[in-house]
Amino acid sequence: MMRQDETLSLLKNSIRRSVRAARKALSDSERADKSRLIGQHLAAAPFYREAAAVMAYAGYGSEVATEAIIRTALADHKDVSLPRVEGDTMHFIRIRAMDDLIEGYHGILEPRGLEIFDPLATEGLVLLLMPGLAFDRNCHRLGQGGGFYDRYLAELARHCGDPGESFSKESTDRSRDIVTCALAFNCQLVAEVPAEAHDQRPDFILTETELIGDRHDI
Repeated sequence: MMRQDETLSLLKNSIRRSVRAARKALSDSERADKSRLIGQHLAAAPFYREAAAVMAYAGYGSEVATEAIIRTALADHKDVSLPRVEGDTMHFIRIRAMDDLIEGYHGILEPRGLEIFDPLATEGLVLLLMPGLAFDRNCHRLGQGGGFYDRYLAELARHCGDPGESFSKESTDRSRDIVTCALAFNCQLVAEVPAEAHDQRPDFILTETELIGDRHDI
């Protein structure tokens, strides 16, 4: 008989395979059109307009394309940063232009600079955009399996005084200054994502047709 953790791992991997196939089935033009709509919806969202800083990421492969989002944030004079992976650790590094990005972990564009962005030391609202593979309407997220965002957000939660809590919980004044939003296509939505205690939920999920999430303090 399989242990519960083995069963959960098999279920997660099955969802990953199914959603990855659905996302890869999008044509280049479909992916570009849907990514453009997501970027437009994001630019119109109150939490983007109010954000002083945007923690973005470089879309890779069949993910939502984010180059236009990054360019817009730079043009809007947001304090923009992107993740860089070093071993099992992920830091966000400030950029001031697209030329500040080079190929890094798994060929994903990463900042070339050294200036680490600290969202907890930033005045004003901070928007953290995150990728993912599968999501449900309770904002549960299933990533690629590396756990980089789960660890990063868990560390932020600890610094906010919430050890063991999901960062999306509105339990400290400081954590409410940071909004987390996952970008995804509709084909990445599933009925239920199996969640574990360490899994971090975004406040919102933004697709080409809708904004999912019920955080009421913004």
